Amino acid sequence: MRDLHIEIEREHLAGVYANVVQIDSSEYETTLTFACAELHMVEGSVPGVCVGRIRISDKLGRQLATTLAEHFSKQNAVKEIRELPEVDQ
Repeated sequence: MRDLHIEIEREHLAGVYANVVQIDSSEYETTLTFACAELHMVEGSVPGVCVGRIRISDKLGRQLATTLAEHFSKQNAVKEIRELPEVDQ
């Protein structure tokens, strides 16, 4: 595997916050639209602002889904281990 060198401009270091993602797919690509929405609204439409939109290839989408599933599985396993009761010897 090759080393990948990614430069991040200073204004992008903090990233953006999103609490909603809309996923749209075609035969060849998937578009992820990330938004910050006021989900506490009980009635009417929910106001939100798009904070980022990413178009990815079908192959990258599958890799992303697999990697995210593995990440959250490991994260959940660590959480479950931490929550195990201590046993006196």
